[in-house]
Amino acid sequence: MSKNRFLRWIGSLFGRKKTYYVPKSLDKEKGIGLSLNDKEIAERQPLWEAISELWRDTELKEYDLKYIAKVLAQSRFSSAEIEEIFLFEVAPVVHRNRRIAAGVSDNFDPVWLRRTILHNMQKPHFRTVIHNRKGYMTELVLEDWNKIKQYIDQWRNEI
Repeated sequence: MSKNRFLRWIGSLFGRKKTYYVPKSLDKEKGIGLSLNDKEIAERQPLWEAISELWRDTELKEYDLKYIAKVLAQSRFSSAEIEEIFLFEVAPVVHRNRRIAAGVSDNFDPVWLRRTILHNMQKPHFRTVIHNRKGYMTELVLEDWNKIKQYIDQWRNEI
């Protein structure tokens, strides 16, 4: 039985169709299990690495937040797309780090980060789980994230 047929069958058991939340910035024509080409991955990698710093097991200083904002502001992505990358690509992978006693205090391994994000993007159910748990995943970094968004707006208005 194919994965899609299985998911429809599970949904029928509960009397409803299974729906998936797909971030708007991703190409919907690629189907439920989404993938990025090498160019798209290369464009996103610096954002993934910068955003992941929010969940390091260290207190971020103002200059750290400004650095993250600068990396994000210099990208080609809109504010809405950056928000989706934050919420649907990076947060699910690294959010647990701030909740464990001895989390990563240096940068996350970029290869691990890329592989894990791309792996998650292939799981259609993952987006539904993320959508339902976004408050839990982001609550510890939300104050810093809001500052970063302000810095992004300031940076882009200056250019």
